[in-house]
Amino acid sequence: MDSLTQAALGAACGELILGKRLGNKAVYWGAAIGTLPDLDVIFSSLFDNAGALGWHRGISHSLLAIVLVPLLIAWLIRLVHRRNPACPGFGVAYTFAILDYATHVLIDCFTVYGTQVFAPFSDMRVALNMMFIIDLFFTLPLVVAPLIYLFLKRDRPLRRRLNGMALVWCCVYAMLATGMKWKAEAAFHESLAASGKTAERFHSAPTFSNVGLWRGLAETTEGYHIGYYSHLASDVPISWKFVPRDAMLQALLGDSHGVRTVKWFSRGFYTLQMEPGGELLFSDLRFGEFERDGRVHYLFNWKFLPDGDIESVSTARPDVGTLFATLRARLFGDSVLAPPGDAAK
Repeated sequence: MDSLTQAALGAACGELILGKRLGNKAVYWGAAIGTLPDLDVIFSSLFDNAGALGWHRGISHSLLAIVLVPLLIAWLIRLVHRRNPACPGFGVAYTFAILDYATHVLIDCFTVYGTQVFAPFSDMRVALNMMFIIDLFFTLPLVVAPLIYLFLKRDRPLRRRLNGMALVWCCVYAMLATGMKWKAEAAFHESLAASGKTAERFHSAPTFSNVGLWRGLAETTEGYHIGYYSHLASDVPISWKFVPRDAMLQALLGDSHGVRTVKWFSRGFYTLQMEPGGELLFSDLRFGEFERDGRVHYLFNWKFLPDGDIESVSTARPDVGTLFATLRARLFGDSVLAPPGDAAK
């Protein structure tokens, strides 16, 4: 998730566990710990571009880090607050730190990006694909609550209530996302079967900042089919667009370090395009697409460098107004809008 969400969720954990002892300082500790795992980007400069892609959400987001890093955090909390009569014991401080740190990793697992929770023993990325990387409906209560209770005394019951309501909302929203995903996938598979398509692999994820509109990605032997399903317009038939798998471009990929990295990162859901300048463009299909100037553009793209490394590129800037208009139309069923691409097969 984004840094604001991670900090707000960490702050809520701080208030929940240490709020009565440390007051607002517990909230600040929680926010700091909640963003700590993403500081792995500081060390990205030690790697080439492909290595940095594999490093982010790697060892810093692992179960090993969840256990070990809070040991140092607990010691630091005890050191900073050693003269405070309400200073928590090491066990309490460690419990707080481990739970706060773990919330960051857990919520990242809900997104499409993927988190290497088993590093360094495995580079498998856990991605439950239940929430978009930025979801204002999830984040807003977490941000609003501390803006109120930070101005209240630590012993005011209203602090606990506001914080508890925000945390309950997080749990409810996560369960709602789970149910929405299950229903959307059932609709996707029913639509695929009705149209005679057989998916070898299937990927579904919510669209920007909501769990009402879902995007399905079905892989077949010929390529990929992309469709959208809205829980608010479930009677609107799913229209599928086809993205072919170009065998000739596949043959040009090679087996460099960069190629292996982007294949691993995309989980094999990718398409290739030849740019006007003759460069091969690798696009991750999982994160969505938009249409501009009569051409389909994807959000995550890389080109390959002569030394075997990769370089992230943006093929075009989306028109924000058009994107939100399309999102609204798909969400509320105002019109049957298929995703951009070649004719449906």
